[in-house]
Amino acid sequence: MFLMLSGTRPSEARALKVSDVDLNKGLIYVRATFSGKVYRAKRKGRGAKGYAIPIHDEIFPYIQQRLKSALPGAWLFPSPRHGGPFSHQRLAKGWDLIRQRAGITYRLRLYDATRHSLASGLLAKGESLYTVSKLLGHQDMKTTMRYAHPDLESLRKSI
Repeated sequence: MFLMLSGTRPSEARALKVSDVDLNKGLIYVRATFSGKVYRAKRKGRGAKGYAIPIHDEIFPYIQQRLKSALPGAWLFPSPRHGGPFSHQRLAKGWDLIRQRAGITYRLRLYDATRHSLASGLLAKGESLYTVSKLLGHQDMKTTMRYAHPDLESLRKSI
Protein backbone atom coordinates (compact mmCIF):
# COMPACT_ATOMS: atom_id res chain seq x y z
CA MET A 1 0.00 0.00 0.00
CA PHE A 2 2.83 2.38 0.87
CA LEU A 3 4.45 1.86 -2.53
CA MET A 4 1.17 2.57 -4.32
CA LEU A 5 0.52 5.76 -2.33
CA SER A 6 4.04 7.18 -2.30
CA GLY A 7 5.64 6.17 -5.60
CA THR A 8 8.80 5.23 -3.72
CA ARG A 9 11.12 2.70 -5.30
CA PRO A 10 10.83 -0.70 -3.58
CA SER A 11 14.56 -0.64 -2.76
CA GLU A 12 14.15 2.77 -1.09
CA ALA A 13 11.03 1.76 0.85
CA ARG A 14 12.89 -1.28 2.20
CA ALA A 15 15.65 1.06 3.46
CA LEU A 16 13.39 3.48 5.34
CA LYS A 17 13.98 3.79 9.06
CA VAL A 18 11.84 5.25 11.81
CA SER A 19 14.30 8.15 12.03
CA ASP A 20 13.44 9.12 8.42
CA VAL A 21 9.94 10.19 9.47
CA ASP A 22 8.92 13.66 10.66
CA LEU A 23 5.33 13.35 11.89
CA ASN A 24 5.10 17.07 12.76
CA LYS A 25 5.73 17.99 9.12
CA GLY A 26 3.98 14.88 7.78
CA LEU A 27 7.03 13.91 5.74
CA ILE A 28 9.21 10.89 5.08
CA TYR A 29 12.79 11.57 3.99
CA VAL A 30 14.08 9.10 1.43
CA ARG A 31 17.86 9.07 1.90
CA ALA A 32 19.00 5.46 1.56
CA THR A 33 18.42 2.41 -0.59
CA PHE A 34 19.16 -1.27 -0.90
CA SER A 35 21.24 -2.69 -3.68
CA GLY A 36 20.35 -6.36 -3.53
CA LYS A 37 21.11 -7.32 0.07
CA VAL A 38 23.41 -4.36 0.70
CA TYR A 39 22.05 -1.35 2.60
CA ARG A 40 23.40 1.90 1.17
CA ALA A 41 23.13 5.00 3.35
CA LYS A 42 22.98 7.09 0.15
CA ARG A 43 20.61 6.79 -2.80
CA LYS A 44 21.98 5.27 -5.99
CA GLY A 45 22.75 7.39 -8.99
CA ARG A 46 25.25 10.05 -9.86
CA GLY A 47 24.61 13.01 -7.60
CA ALA A 48 21.37 11.48 -6.28
CA LYS A 49 20.15 13.46 -3.30
CA GLY A 50 17.61 12.58 -0.69
CA TYR A 51 14.07 13.82 -1.11
CA ALA A 52 10.96 14.23 1.01
CA ILE A 53 7.53 12.73 0.36
CA PRO A 54 4.31 13.62 2.16
CA ILE A 55 2.74 10.89 4.26
CA HIS A 56 -0.54 9.84 2.67
CA ASP A 57 -3.56 9.94 5.01
CA GLU A 58 -4.29 6.24 4.46
CA ILE A 59 -0.86 5.14 5.69
CA PHE A 60 -0.48 7.78 8.43
CA PRO A 61 -2.04 5.67 11.26
CA TYR A 62 0.39 2.79 10.62
CA ILE A 63 3.40 5.12 10.55
CA GLN A 64 2.25 6.95 13.67
CA GLN A 65 1.86 3.63 15.53
CA ARG A 66 5.21 2.36 14.26
CA LEU A 67 6.97 5.48 15.56
CA LYS A 68 5.44 4.98 19.01
CA SER A 69 6.61 1.37 19.26
CA ALA A 70 10.07 1.41 17.68
CA LEU A 71 13.52 2.86 18.25
CA PRO A 72 14.76 5.52 15.77
CA GLY A 73 17.17 3.07 14.09
CA ALA A 74 14.46 0.46 13.49
CA TRP A 75 13.13 -0.28 10.02
CA LEU A 76 9.93 1.57 9.18
CA PHE A 77 8.51 -1.52 7.46
CA PRO A 78 10.06 -4.52 9.22
CA SER A 79 9.61 -8.08 8.07
CA PRO A 80 7.19 -9.83 10.45
CA ARG A 81 9.34 -12.97 10.21
CA HIS A 82 12.60 -11.55 11.57
CA GLY A 83 12.18 -7.81 12.24
CA GLY A 84 14.83 -6.86 9.69
CA PRO A 85 14.23 -5.27 6.31
CA PHE A 86 12.21 -7.08 3.68
CA SER A 87 14.38 -8.83 1.12
CA HIS A 88 13.96 -8.22 -2.59
CA GLN A 89 12.95 -11.88 -2.98
CA ARG A 90 10.26 -11.59 -0.29
CA LEU A 91 8.75 -8.53 -1.96
CA ALA A 92 8.82 -10.33 -5.32
CA LYS A 93 7.05 -13.39 -3.86
CA GLY A 94 4.43 -11.20 -2.20
CA TRP A 95 3.88 -9.29 -5.43
CA ASP A 96 3.54 -12.53 -7.41
CA LEU A 97 0.85 -13.68 -4.95
CA ILE A 98 -1.03 -10.38 -5.31
CA ARG A 99 -0.86 -10.63 -9.12
CA GLN A 100 -2.12 -14.22 -8.98
CA ARG A 101 -5.05 -13.34 -6.68
CA ALA A 102 -5.95 -10.36 -8.88
CA GLY A 103 -5.91 -12.53 -12.00
CA ILE A 104 -3.06 -10.60 -13.64
CA THR A 105 -1.47 -13.15 -15.92
CA TYR A 106 1.16 -11.00 -17.62
CA ARG A 107 4.49 -10.20 -15.95
CA LEU A 108 3.70 -6.81 -14.40
CA ARG A 109 6.62 -5.62 -12.29
CA LEU A 110 5.99 -4.20 -8.81
CA TYR A 111 7.98 -1.12 -9.82
CA ASP A 112 5.69 -0.47 -12.80
CA ALA A 113 2.48 -1.15 -10.88
CA THR A 114 3.41 1.28 -8.12
CA ARG A 115 5.85 3.99 -9.17
CA HIS A 116 4.90 4.21 -12.84
CA SER A 117 1.17 3.96 -12.12
CA LEU A 118 1.26 6.71 -9.51
CA ALA A 119 3.20 9.04 -11.82
CA SER A 120 0.98 8.32 -14.82
CA GLY A 121 -2.18 8.73 -12.72
CA LEU A 122 -1.06 12.07 -11.28
CA LEU A 123 -0.14 13.38 -14.72
CA ALA A 124 -3.50 12.19 -16.13
CA LYS A 125 -5.27 14.09 -13.31
CA GLY A 126 -3.51 17.27 -14.40
CA GLU A 127 -0.62 17.47 -11.95
CA SER A 128 2.37 19.24 -13.40
CA LEU A 129 5.42 17.36 -14.61
CA TYR A 130 7.46 19.45 -12.17
CA THR A 131 5.32 18.37 -9.18
CA VAL A 132 5.49 14.70 -10.13
CA SER A 133 9.25 14.91 -10.66
CA LYS A 134 9.71 16.33 -7.15
CA LEU A 135 7.44 13.67 -5.63
CA LEU A 136 9.48 10.93 -7.30
CA GLY A 137 12.80 12.51 -6.31
CA HIS A 138 14.04 13.06 -9.86
CA GLN A 139 16.79 15.61 -10.47
CA ASP A 140 15.89 15.90 -14.17
CA MET A 141 12.33 16.18 -15.50
CA LYS A 142 13.39 14.14 -18.55
CA THR A 143 13.47 11.13 -16.24
CA THR A 144 9.90 11.84 -15.13
CA MET A 145 8.78 12.11 -18.74
CA ARG A 146 9.55 8.39 -19.15
CA TYR A 147 6.80 7.69 -16.62
CA ALA A 148 4.21 9.76 -18.46
CA HIS A 149 1.96 7.23 -20.17
CA PRO A 150 -1.03 9.21 -21.38
CA ASP A 151 -4.19 7.18 -21.62
CA LEU A 152 -6.39 7.35 -24.70
CA GLU A 153 -9.07 9.38 -22.92
CA SER A 154 -6.54 12.06 -21.98
CA LEU A 155 -5.33 12.21 -25.56
CA ARG A 156 -8.94 12.43 -26.80
CA LYS A 157 -9.65 15.36 -24.46
CA SER A 158 -6.51 17.14 -25.64
CA ILE A 159 -7.66 17.24 -29.23
